[in-house]
Amino acid sequence: MSTKSSIAAGNIIVGVYNFIVLSHPETWRIIPLPGSSESLSFTSQGKVKWVTRGIAENGIRTPNGVIGLRIRVWPGLKKASDFKELNKAFHRKAVKLGGHEANAYIYIDSGWFKPTNRVLAILTYCNYTNRSLLIEFIDGGEWVDEIISYISESECHVEGEETA
Repeated sequence: MSTKSSIAAGNIIVGVYNFIVLSHPETWRIIPLPGSSESLSFTSQGKVKWVTRGIAENGIRTPNGVIGLRIRVWPGLKKASDFKELNKAFHRKAVKLGGHEANAYIYIDSGWFKPTNRVLAILTYCNYTNRSLLIEFIDGGEWVDEIISYISESECHVEGEETA
């Protein structure tokens, strides 16, 4: 069984801007982190606003532990070669996300002053909203890969609505 969580930013004055409506296992809980989302631009489909440039960082509580969730969004089409972290990926698999072709990558993120983390990254382009999304599940083991069987039901646009 799956559930969906809206990953969004906004406030009472400007309203809500969606990054994605993420489909995930029912046992996973998205934990919003205060002040960790930034929306720099958006597009609208009817009454729904989608972030076209921004970043959202959240936590996810799972039965196996807590992992990080980072979603980065850019206008237009981005390719894997545009991201240094995806250039060092050691696994690639074609998947579906919200009805779009996407690719899943696994890479190790490490540095001088940060721990080594296994990252499952999913890159897709939404032609309805003309934006690229990089969704990263940070840390955890191979069990994190179970999300791949859920993300096809995620929503990154409103079907049948034109963008403004």
